[in-house]
Amino acid sequence: MLIITVGNLSVALGQTDKVHVSENAISQFAIHPELDVELFASEPMLANPTNIDIDHLGRVWVCEVINYRQFRNGDSKPREEGDRILILEDTDGDAKADSQKVFYQGRDIDSVHGICVLGDRVLVSANDSVFYLIDSDGDSKADRKEVLFTGISGTQHDHGIHAFVFGPDGKLYFNFGNSGRQIKDKAGKQIIDKAGNPVIANSRPYNQGMIFRCNLDGSDFETLAWNFRNNWEVCIDSFGSLWQSDNDDDGNRATRINFVMPFGNYGYTDQRTGAGWRTQRTGMHPDVPTRHWYQNDPGIVPNLLITGAGSPTGICVYEGDSLPLVFQNQMIHCDAGPNIVRAYPVEVSGAGYSASIVNMIDGAEKNRWFRPSDVCVAPDGSLIVADWYDPGVGGHRMQDVQRGRLFRVTAKNAGGKYQSPAVDFSTPELSAQALGSPNLATRYLAWKALQEFGSKSVSALEALWSQDNPRHRARALWALGNLNIPKAQKIKYIKNGLGDANPDLQITAIRMAVLLQDQIAYSDIYDDIDFENANPALLRAILVGMRQWMLDPTPKEADQLVETWATIASMYRSPDRWFLEALGIAAENHWDACLAKWRANFSGDPMASTEMKDILWRSRGKSTVAELGGIIKHPSTTANQTKRYFRALDFLNSDDKANILAEIAFSDVDYEIDKSNVVLMESANRLTVESLNKNQLKKLNQLIEQKRGTPDFISLVNRFSVEQFYSDILKISADSSNPQLAADAMKLLLNKKQGTQVKDLILRSSPETQQNLCDALANSGTNPGGAILNGIAKQSSLGLPLRNYAIKKMGESQSGARTVLSWITKKEKIDPGTLPAIQATLHGARWNDIRQKANELFPIAATKNSKPLPSMDQLSKRKGDAAKGKLVFENAGTCAKCHLVNGKGIEVGPDLSEIGNKLSKTALYESILFPSAGISHNYENWMIQKSDGRSITGVLLGETDAEIQIKDDKGIQHNISVDEIDARKRQQVSLMPADLHKELTTGELVDLVEYLSTLKKKKN
Repeated sequence: MLIITVGNLSVALGQTDKVHVSENAISQFAIHPELDVELFASEPMLANPTNIDIDHLGRVWVCEVINYRQFRNGDSKPREEGDRILILEDTDGDAKADSQKVFYQGRDIDSVHGICVLGDRVLVSANDSVFYLIDSDGDSKADRKEVLFTGISGTQHDHGIHAFVFGPDGKLYFNFGNSGRQIKDKAGKQIIDKAGNPVIANSRPYNQGMIFRCNLDGSDFETLAWNFRNNWEVCIDSFGSLWQSDNDDDGNRATRINFVMPFGNYGYTDQRTGAGWRTQRTGMHPDVPTRHWYQNDPGIVPNLLITGAGSPTGICVYEGDSLPLVFQNQMIHCDAGPNIVRAYPVEVSGAGYSASIVNMIDGAEKNRWFRPSDVCVAPDGSLIVADWYDPGVGGHRMQDVQRGRLFRVTAKNAGGKYQSPAVDFSTPELSAQALGSPNLATRYLAWKALQEFGSKSVSALEALWSQDNPRHRARALWALGNLNIPKAQKIKYIKNGLGDANPDLQITAIRMAVLLQDQIAYSDIYDDIDFENANPALLRAILVGMRQWMLDPTPKEADQLVETWATIASMYRSPDRWFLEALGIAAENHWDACLAKWRANFSGDPMASTEMKDILWRSRGKSTVAELGGIIKHPSTTANQTKRYFRALDFLNSDDKANILAEIAFSDVDYEIDKSNVVLMESANRLTVESLNKNQLKKLNQLIEQKRGTPDFISLVNRFSVEQFYSDILKISADSSNPQLAADAMKLLLNKKQGTQVKDLILRSSPETQQNLCDALANSGTNPGGAILNGIAKQSSLGLPLRNYAIKKMGESQSGARTVLSWITKKEKIDPGTLPAIQATLHGARWNDIRQKANELFPIAATKNSKPLPSMDQLSKRKGDAAKGKLVFENAGTCAKCHLVNGKGIEVGPDLSEIGNKLSKTALYESILFPSAGISHNYENWMIQKSDGRSITGVLLGETDAEIQIKDDKGIQHNISVDEIDARKRQQVSLMPADLHKELTTGELVDLVEYLSTLKKKKN
C-alpha cells in the first residue's frame, strides 16, 4: 500500500549538480516568448522566501523562513535567533540586488507568511498574530511593534494567516486558510464583525477559510467571503474587484481561481452540515472539481477557473503598461506545485467572468525545485517573482534551507536598468500623479498624502478622473470618496461614475456608495441607476451592495431595496450562475419580502419560465418548499432535474415540509418510471415513520420491496427499521461481490441487535460464505462485529481455516490486533493450529508497537534480497523503467489498493493521476520511504474511539453535527454517529506502512518512482 503525501521530501544537502546553481536557473525555464526573465537575487543573500513586497523605492522586502514547522523538520537545524525580514536593494540599477539589510529578526516571525509595506509601517502576518513593525527613525530597522490581531489558529501551518494588501478604497484586505479558525483583537477579545457575527469558523454562518476587510487600525471589520480551503493570498484591482486562488484537497486536480463576490459561500464543505465534498448527496456531480467545491448546490458561488493539480501561492493584479498587452490588467499568479507562474486573462461573461491561462515562467521540464511563492509589481512596471526553491512544495516539509531566489520579469528586450521612477508627495498634484503607479506601496503613500491634504486634493483628483485610463480614474474616485468633503460633493462623484460609459466605473461608483453608507443612503443614488440599460455585471454589483444596505435600513429604504431586488430579479436570464448567486446574497435574511414583491410584480406559472425556476431553486423563503414541490411534481420536470430541486429542499425549513414531501412521494401522481424512482427515494430519505399515515406506510413498504439488493434497500430498512426485511439484509452481508454494501448491511444488523442471527448463519454456511461474513464483520467497524470474530477465533469446535481467517480479520482493526496480542502477552492457552495465523496477523499489523512486539515474540527472517538501499541522492539519479513500475504499482507495491490513477484503483489516499506534476523524484522517494514525515492535509490518519470500546482508523472524509465519515485502508467507508464517539485523535503516522520498500527490490522501487514521475497532466 502506498499513500503519497504531498510535501514529503528528504534529500542530502550540498548537492553540487549544476542544475541547482542559481546562475543556471534562467536556462531551465520555459519563458513566454514576449517576456524576459533575469536573476535579481539568490543565495546566500536570501533563502526560502515565503512572501515579498516592493516599496516605492523598488526595494524588495523578503520574508525569509528557515524555522518552518520544526516539529516536522527536525533534520534541519533551527535558526535560534528566529526568522528574518530582509530588505534587498539594487543600488546601482543593474537589475541585481547588491545590498541586504535585516529589518527584523525574531522567533515571533518564525514561518512568517505575509508582509505588506505601508510607508514606515510594515504589516506582518506570522503564527497567531498580525502586527505592524514600525521604523520610527528611517534607518531600515524596526523600532517598535504594534499588534493588530491575535488568536488566529494555524500557527506554523500553511492554512493559517496570510498576507495583507492595501485596497484602492483605503481598506486592508486579507485572508486565512481553513486552519485559521478565528480572529481576535490585540487584547485577545473575539472580534464581532459589522454583520454582528463572531468571526469564528463554526458554520454560524462562517466556516473554513475566509476573506476579510478592515481599516488600517483594524476597525470596521468585515467578513467578506468564506468556505475556502487554503486561499493563500487575496488581491484587489483598482475597481475594487477581489481575486484569489484556492488549493484543493491534494490529488484531486481541482485547484481553483475565484472572482470573489463579497458575502458569498465558496463551497469547500457542505454549507448546511459542514460535510466534506466526498460525502454522498443528492445531485452529486460526477466531475471531481465540480463536486469538490459543491458547485451544484444553491448558495455556492461559481468558480472562475479550475487549473488542475497545484499548490497555489502568491497573486497580484498587474495594472502597469510595461508588460505585453496580454498581461496588462490581469491576475499574475504563482503555483509552486506545477512550478509555474501564470496569468489568467479574464473576459466578462454575464454577471461574472470567464478566464483562460497564459504561462509566463514554467520550470517543470528542467528543474522541479523551482517553487514560485510570490509575485509583486515594482515601481518601474516589472515583476519580481520569489522562489522558495525546494524539491517539495511546503505543505508539511521543507528540505533545502540554503537556497532561495528572486527573478525579475520584463517585456522582451526591455530589461536592463532597474530604476524606480522618482515620486514626490509634497503637493496634491504630485501625489495624484503617483497614484497612477503600478506599484501598491507607491499608491498607498500617494493615497495617504492626498487624504492628509484633504479638500486641497479635490482639483488634482478631479483632473485624474478626467484622464483616459479607467483604472487611474477609479483610484481618483475612491480617493475623492474618502476625503473629508461635503456629502453632496461625494454624491456628485458617485453619480458621475454611474453615468460613465465604462461599466467598471459604474460598478466602482456602486461600491463606493456602499463604502460610504454611513453618509450616503441608497435613496440618494437610486434615481441615477439606469436599470433598463444596466449590464448584468452592474446589476450583480448592486445586488452585492444590497447585502450591506439591508443590514439596518429605515422602513422606506427597506421597501425601496426590496423593490430593487424584484426589479433586478425580473432581469435575470438563464443560465447565469453569477447573477443567481448575487440575487441570493442580496436576499439573505429578507427572502420572504423579496419573493413576495417579485411574485406580486411578475406573477406567472414557474413552469413556463426557466428563470423563475432558477430563482426559486436558489431561494430560501417560507414559500419556497411548496413552490419547489410544485416544480418536482410537474410532468415536464425530468428525473435529473428533479434531483436538483430535492437538493434545494435540503437547505429549507418549514412546518409543512414533511407533509409536502409525503405528498410528492405517495400521492397518486403518475410519474414516468425514472422520475418515479427518484421521487420516491429522495422523498423517503427525508421522511420519518412518524410523518407518514397508514396508506403512505403501505406505499413505503412497496418501495422497499422494489429496492431489494441495492444500497437504497439498506438505507430504507435502516431509516425506517423495517424488521420484516432483516433476513434479506443478512443475505446481502454474506455476498462478497460488493464489500461496501456487505459492510453496510452487517453494520445495520449489528446496530439493530441481530448478532445472534449473524452467528447462526456463519455456523450453517459454506466455507466461502463464512469468510464473506467474516469480511463483513471486520469491515462493519463495530464492536459487536469484533466480538463475534473473537468468539469464532476461540471456539475450538469450529474448523481451523475459519478460526484462522477470523484471527486475520481481527488484525485489521487496532482493537482486534491488540486483543490477539494480549492472548500471547497474557499467556492464554493457544491452539497450536492458530499460532501461524496469530504470528502473521501481528507481524502484518499497521501499528508500529504491535509489530515491534511481534518481532520480539516471533523474530522473522531478513527482508527481500537482504540488500540495503542506496542513499536518497543516488536513488534520485537512477533511471527506471516506467512500464515495469506500473506493474509494481498494481501488484507488488500494492499502491493501487489505496490510490487512483486515471480512475483505476481505490481512493483512500490522494489521487496520483498527476503526481508527477507536483513532486520531484526526490520527494516521491521520501513519500514512499518516510510516509509519516509529511502527511498531506486532509489525508491525515485518524483514530476514532467508540463508546463500545472499538476503534476505527482511517482518513476523515467528512463531518457533520450528527456524524463523521471515515474511510479505512481497505476503502470501506464508516459513518459513525457522534453519539457513538468517545474520543478522536489525529495519528502522527501515515496510513501507509513505513516499510513498504521491504517488499520490493531496489530495482522495483526505482521503477515504481519512474512510473509515478510520468503521471502528469495531459497537455491540451
